[in-house]
Amino acid sequence: MLSQMRRPNLFIFLIFLALALFPYGWLARLWPPFGLFVDWLFATEMAHHIGHSVVFATLGWFLLTVFPALRERFGLYIILIGVMGASQELLQLWYKQRPLGINDGKDLLVDVAAAAIFFLLYHQINNLRTHAIQ
Repeated sequence: MLSQMRRPNLFIFLIFLALALFPYGWLARLWPPFGLFVDWLFATEMAHHIGHSVVFATLGWFLLTVFPALRERFGLYIILIGVMGASQELLQLWYKQRPLGINDGKDLLVDVAAAAIFFLLYHQINNLRTHAIQ
């Protein structure tokens, strides 16, 4: 799998991964103007879930681009997304200094579901392209 890696895409993936895992709530506490922006952007639970969905669908896209072998390994793809989602939640718990809660599990479920839906859409689009070319 590593031999099929594209270096520029890997660099972009690692930057996006760092941005996805970064504890923005911590920064919002330290920098009140940023906190106001975060509160406005994620004012509702639906907005929070949409944010998680967009971030983890994008991570899924990067994974499939950087590691083409994952395109045929759904289980490994989902495990990697799950590890990234769990890492993001654990980082949040660490800076918030609180125990695991039900919302953390819901966020992780949203992360994995969004990436799984993206994986299925990715394959559907590729199948349509393949049939259109033939």
